[in-house]
Amino acid sequence: MIYDNRFWFAPAYSLHKAIEWQKDRVNSGNPLSSEEKKAVKEIAAASIFLLGIIKLTGTQYRLQLVSPSERTPDIRSARVSDTIAPNGRPELDYQDLEIVTQDSHSDEELDDFIKRTKLSPYKAYQEDTIILCHIDKDVTGTMAWADVHKSLVAYSKSNVQVYLLARITPPPTHKYRLCMVYPRLENCIEFDVLEEAVEAAKQNVQGTEIAYIKKRVTGDIYPVGISPFDDEVPKPLGPSH
Repeated sequence: MIYDNRFWFAPAYSLHKAIEWQKDRVNSGNPLSSEEKKAVKEIAAASIFLLGIIKLTGTQYRLQLVSPSERTPDIRSARVSDTIAPNGRPELDYQDLEIVTQDSHSDEELDDFIKRTKLSPYKAYQEDTIILCHIDKDVTGTMAWADVHKSLVAYSKSNVQVYLLARITPPPTHKYRLCMVYPRLENCIEFDVLEEAVEAAKQNVQGTEIAYIKKRVTGDIYPVGISPFDDEVPKPLGPSH
């Protein structure tokens, strides 16, 4: 996988590549390791989350893998700015994205699960970090999200944002609900992932972006089709002119 802070990937492209990579590995008789499965799940959750945010705000976002050696965050997300950098590419305003998944093996109440896994007073986050709780199970009968909000507000004084993401229709449909539940209850939306991915294709959203961030200017031209799951960054084709 590519851990390089020059390369940012569109959410729909990342989701497609995650599914494709997992299928290719299984078909080749080389299934993913537990760490690779975790990375695929985090990228998929982050991609779906950002597709919802794009629909909500009308602003484009990108994501980037973070090396396990950094330990935190899980994923780096970024809003595409209207400002064009000296290398002719957009500047990005980035945020750390911490992801936790509650699946069918957990019967813990949702608010307690978030408090234990991500909002512990012993955890410290960079300002404006987003905690995304992906509820990867049937949400019928689970705690109301408004009640999760009330519980988290009463419990924490953290400077993070907490979002909930859950699939609300069974396969093969792809409808999700997304909502911020801390520090405010807002930005709630329901959306179809496939429809948003198709919309990104219609808008000709570039899959891979070499962006300008932290004063880094990249003047090289790279081949198209770089995937976050490539084994290594390909050699540049040459300097830009």
